[in-house]
Amino acid sequence: MTNTIAFLRLPAAIALLVVHTAVMAATVTSNGTGGGNWSVGGSWAGGAAPLATDHVVIAAGDQVNLNATSTCVNLMVHGTLNMSTNNRTLTVNGTLLFNGVGAITGNGATRVVNVNNGLNVAVGATITWSGCTIAITGASTVSGSLTFTSTAASRTFNSDVTVTGSLLFTANVPVAFGAKLLAGTARRWAAVVVPASCRSRATCRSPLRPRRPSPA
Repeated sequence: MTNTIAFLRLPAAIALLVVHTAVMAATVTSNGTGGGNWSVGGSWAGGAAPLATDHVVIAAGDQVNLNATSTCVNLMVHGTLNMSTNNRTLTVNGTLLFNGVGAITGNGATRVVNVNNGLNVAVGATITWSGCTIAITGASTVSGSLTFTSTAASRTFNSDVTVTGSLLFTANVPVAFGAKLLAGTARRWAAVVVPASCRSRATCRSPLRPRRPSPA
């Protein structure tokens, strides 16, 4: 009987643990006065650097430098994320979000951004992304403008990418699509530009094709 009671108490204990974990998550926003290094408390409005369980916002006008390998849940970039140091990795376990004018800067293959639940470029957002190795898993949507400008490292999209805005690669850089690159409701490729070397199945490792128009 005692064992049965103890077993029945387990779900309640697990529920409390889940609630406690949810409460621990916070949204950490850069200081609004220029930013600073990711790992330094003064770079953030609350005076403490983000934890791996936090959502992170880089405010407009701020530049946050990734000076140490770091992890967060969701990351929203309104300002600039600067991958300024070699051998540093940022892991976003949630979604990478853009809904304003923002940038990710810094050249070098050993500067890595891993995203585990896709990226989302909102309507009206204008994003420039240079350098660093990128690996994105999870369905992504580009409804605004996303421009990749450097040849320094590779870009890998492991899941579907739907483009209803503009996706532009201005440099000849290795791009791998593990699933499909879809033109969304646009049904055309006028707003999608990739290097000449990425216009075949052999170099991109998957077909590049728009979504088929629905029957009239």
